[in-house]
Amino acid sequence: MTELQKIRGYTQIALWKDGESRENLKRLENQFLDRFHQQTWMQKVKEFHLATESDFLYDQAQTLFQVDLPYAQRLELFTKYSNLITGILQLMQLTADRSNLILDPELDTYYLIDILDKQIPYLAESIGRVRGTGSGFISKGVASRQEYELQQSYLTAIQTRAENIRNSQAIIAKVASDMTDELRLIPDELDAGRHCFWWNNRYYSAYALF
Repeated sequence: MTELQKIRGYTQIALWKDGESRENLKRLENQFLDRFHQQTWMQKVKEFHLATESDFLYDQAQTLFQVDLPYAQRLELFTKYSNLITGILQLMQLTADRSNLILDPELDTYYLIDILDKQIPYLAESIGRVRGTGSGFISKGVASRQEYELQQSYLTAIQTRAENIRNSQAIIAKVASDMTDELRLIPDELDAGRHCFWWNNRYYSAYALF
C-alpha cells in the first residue's frame, strides 16, 4: 500500500516535471509489480484464497502504469490510484477475516484488531491522499477550487479516522487497563501538525503532512 501511495504521489509530480521524478516513478512501479511474484506473496495469496483479488490488483496496476502522463487528467488519474489502494485495503481486511484474526471473542482484542486492520490503514490512506494531492499543488505551483475542496474532504477523513481510533482506545482502556500505558496509537504530531490556511476568503483546517 505504501509503495502504491508513493507511486501515486510521484505520478502527480511527473505530470508537471520530467527527469528524476519520472525515473523514480518507473523504479517504484517495477518494484510494486515485482512484489506480486515474490514467493511469500504467492504463498499467502494461495493460503487465504485471494488469487482472484491479487490478479485483479496486478492487472489494474499494470494498466495505470501504462497511462501516457502528458495526456492524463490529473484528478481522474489520482482517483484511479486511490481506488486501487482501496482495493488493497479490502484485501487486507479479507486476509484478516480468512486468518480468523477478527473472531476473537474478547472485547479488547476485537477493538484492537479493528484499529490495526481497518482504522489505521484507512487513516494512513487519508494522510496519503493529502500528501499526494499536495505534491501536485507544489509541482504546478497553483491549485483549483475543486482541488482545494477535494483536499479539505481528505483532511476531514483524517480527523474522523483519528477520532474513531481514540474512541476505540477508550473502550480498550476500560476493559483492559493493563494495556493503557502501551497503547498510544495516535502520535502527538498528528494534532500538533494542524493549522489553518486562508483561501478564497475562507479559513480551512489543514494538517502539515506533506
